[in-house]
Amino acid sequence: MTRKTKQALGLAAVAAAATIVWRLEVQAHPQGGWDFVAYPHLAIPFGIGLFLVWLAIVVPVRNRARRLGLVAATAAGAAIWYPLVRGALLILFSMMFMLGDSVTLRLRHNLIYVLIPLTPVLFAGLLWCFGVRPKALRLAFSVLVYVEALPISVVLLSFFPSSEEGWIDAVKTGLIIPFLIVGLGILAFPSEAEVKAGSAMDDVDSAQPAHAAE
Repeated sequence: MTRKTKQALGLAAVAAAATIVWRLEVQAHPQGGWDFVAYPHLAIPFGIGLFLVWLAIVVPVRNRARRLGLVAATAAGAAIWYPLVRGALLILFSMMFMLGDSVTLRLRHNLIYVLIPLTPVLFAGLLWCFGVRPKALRLAFSVLVYVEALPISVVLLSFFPSSEEGWIDAVKTGLIIPFLIVGLGILAFPSEAEVKAGSAMDDVDSAQPAHAAE
């Protein structure tokens, strides 16, 4: 099994574990409609923690201090970004039943649609700050995954017995979570050249003790 395959399987395992924990937590708080957004979810820091561990292992940064700096900066960014996204969701849900057409009302209602595609863009910027250079095509695909994550989740939900709440259930069931995790993870994946360089460095490191023993 190649290194890249192991990294992809690791990311898939992170996405699966985060989704399962989210689902178990939502089932432990049986509430109707969008009330599940109102309480803090332990599945969120759990999923972020798993992603950070995966990031620390996979990201193509040889310098250990810089790698730890990237992980710490990502954790700090997530601690700031998640409350913003959660707040935007609360605003969106609460304003679904409000009447009016003012500019302020429209801006608040559409805030979540700005924050969602910005997430991979900001993460890519963070990676750039620490020497990782995601290609523009990969970033575009990541943004596309984030934008289409909810519609695709709704389509997938139609294949399973569920209520008639559509996109609310797509979030509530956790079907959207793997898309969000994989959408970020593909930005941190090393390129083919970086994988080969890492393998070559590993070969050199493993050869050094043998030469020392001779």
